[in-house]
Amino acid sequence: MGLVEILITVAAVLAAVTGIIVFSRKLGGVVKKIVHFLDDFNGEEERPGVPARPAMSARIAQLEECMNNSHRQMEDMNKKLEFIEKELHPNHGSSMRDKVDNIVSRLNDVEEKIIDHVSK
Repeated sequence: MGLVEILITVAAVLAAVTGIIVFSRKLGGVVKKIVHFLDDFNGEEERPGVPARPAMSARIAQLEECMNNSHRQMEDMNKKLEFIEKELHPNHGSSMRDKVDNIVSRLNDVEEKIIDHVSK
């Protein structure tokens, strides 16, 4: 093997090693990101100075529970609003609106009687 062939072989080996190093560093960055994602997905135990992070399944379960609680609260609010809505419309005497209208009517009668009495 001649000197030129040795130089070409060394250059090829250096190029291959350089390529492997560059590829490994880029691949290492991707692997690092994947590992971080998996750590977040699987959660981490509490350690000194760092609070525990629940796994994705636990986080989803918490969200579902919050949504169920919100749904129940909304149903309760809707029931209360329906009750209030019924009270604001006349229904032949038993609604709050009927009672207020009755009071207004009686006050108008009293007012008329007072005016009649004062004007005599």
